[in-house]
Amino acid sequence: MTRPEALPAYVLHSRAYRESGAIVDFLTRDFGRVSLFATGVGPSTSGKRRSNGIAALLQPFTAVLLTWRGTNDGGQLSAIEAAGPPWRMPPARVMSAFYLNELLIKLLPRDDAHPGLFDAYHFALAALAGAAGSDPVAKQAEARALRKFEYALLEELGLCADFANEAGTGDPVDPAGTYRLRASLGLVRVGGTMPGFPGAHLLSLVAGELPDEETLATARLVLRELLDGALEGRPLLTRRVARGVATLMAAGGVQSAGSASAAKGPAVGKGAGIDTPVHAADGDTPPG
Repeated sequence: MTRPEALPAYVLHSRAYRESGAIVDFLTRDFGRVSLFATGVGPSTSGKRRSNGIAALLQPFTAVLLTWRGTNDGGQLSAIEAAGPPWRMPPARVMSAFYLNELLIKLLPRDDAHPGLFDAYHFALAALAGAAGSDPVAKQAEARALRKFEYALLEELGLCADFANEAGTGDPVDPAGTYRLRASLGLVRVGGTMPGFPGAHLLSLVAGELPDEETLATARLVLRELLDGALEGRPLLTRRVARGVATLMAAGGVQSAGSASAAKGPAVGKGAGIDTPVHAADGDTPPG
């Protein structure tokens, strides 16, 4: 079976296969995550790199239009073209962008379409590409992009708690209240001086606002709890790498990545966390 039209997709991951092929994971708007075989992307038999341009299109964060034959898991890529100019990701945001990809690969089943998640991924990449520099504003923009994507991912997969209503009673969350998250139940209000999450922060997450470091910190904690449950103990490589880099930076062995301009990225097809080695909220906490 060949898809009748070129479909919008993003490249998530590519790995070499045999002498001149690759197995590529794509996030598509219409079919979810698909894994396809691509040929003619590695060195030729003479050892020289082929000049057909396909390899350049199979880099992560690249928006493409693609057609394939066969199934959505193990089909053959038959045509691919750029969907627009590629994102120029600032060096300080590359790890966060890879984190998005790793979450999708680990949590999104193959052949499970989520158009809303495709759009959320596009907007997250756009926000990261625009968050150049290491100033507090850029770091907050990075953290906000990650938290909004994590929330969208959990919502789309049916793994997110209801942050707008209390569990059991169904009462709306009180902005002045304090809540604890019970994994098997949802939000439970706590009284007195018991620790918990401010209701105003939870409602800010639902609204996609997260305007300051305090709300971002709450969102990070509560979403991390849900993501860890969804991952079921599976480690994230991007978290491990980020912690290692953060340790080196704290010891003075690595300088923070400088700013870089971000080119205009591709448009969303058909109408449209872990932080980097330095956490946006406190400047020295490993991401995730």
